[in-house]
Amino acid sequence: MIWVRADDAGGRMAELHRRLDEALGPFAPVTKPEKFTGHITLGRFKPGRHAAIEKLLDRATVLRDWQFGEWQAGTVEIVRSELTATGAMHTPLASCPLAC
Repeated sequence: MIWVRADDAGGRMAELHRRLDEALGPFAPVTKPEKFTGHITLGRFKPGRHAAIEKLLDRATVLRDWQFGEWQAGTVEIVRSELTATGAMHTPLASCPLAC
């Protein structure tokens, strides 16, 4: 998986994560506690050797400390992710506005 960390000095993403875990627990119990790291997933790869992986890793290393800018989310979407033989299928289930 390739991801970019999303900083949140106020800790609001971690609080949102905690509340979502609490609300969704009865439907999808967490099997192990994980430390929350706000992030944006850029891509996922199946195990194995990929022809361009070396170039991708080189580029990721160059961009390791890059600041991509600021953005504020206005909504949270609940999305079902189903893995299939041809890739992941994502189905939006609900959208909830966030209070600023």
